Amino acid sequence: MVDFVISLTEEQRKRAEARARALGYANPDEYLRALVERALEDDDDDAEHVLASLERSLKQVASGEVMSVDEMWERLESSDDA
Repeated sequence: MVDFVISLTEEQRKRAEARARALGYANPDEYLRALVERALEDDDDDAEHVLASLERSLKQVASGEVMSVDEMWERLESSDDA
């Protein structure tokens, strides 16, 4: 495996760690590898697209736009009760 270094703010690091736990990843590295893999699957030959996808994913994590499956089900169940 090759090391790849990215720089995150402290807040981004905390959110990535929390999201990794919420989604059941063993650690943040596993979660970030999954994000990269998802981006690479979108278009293997377009490096700019891959980087843009990764950037979007990291921004979604940092801003809290992404929710875990558990959060999604909780919201759906609470809307059914209303």
